[in-house]
Amino acid sequence: MSEPTSGAIKSAPRLKQHHREAFERLRIPELLLAKAGIHSVSHFEATQLVGDFHKFDLTGAAFPYYRPGGGNPCSHRVRRDNVRGDEPKYVAPPGHKALYFPARRGRTFA
Repeated sequence: MSEPTSGAIKSAPRLKQHHREAFERLRIPELLLAKAGIHSVSHFEATQLVGDFHKFDLTGAAFPYYRPGGGNPCSHRVRRDNVRGDEPKYVAPPGHKALYFPARRGRTFA
């Protein structure tokens, strides 16, 4: 999965329209989403990020987690699109207890 690396990022190309609209309603700029590496994932892509032991649909938006100063994600959390009943809205790999440090691309983050 490639992530944007240029300091001239203008949009989050791997973000589905319904995710773009949801973040827009929250007033989160698309540039910020692209810099953070947030992207839409299919169920299969999500299983590659958080494991395939879940018994429900994992389709959603993936949030990469980085170690401070690190260049590659150390983990991911997926915000699921199709949550039913008591199912979790967010899923992560077993034992995931990392604080969220977004990627720093360019001079400043925000």
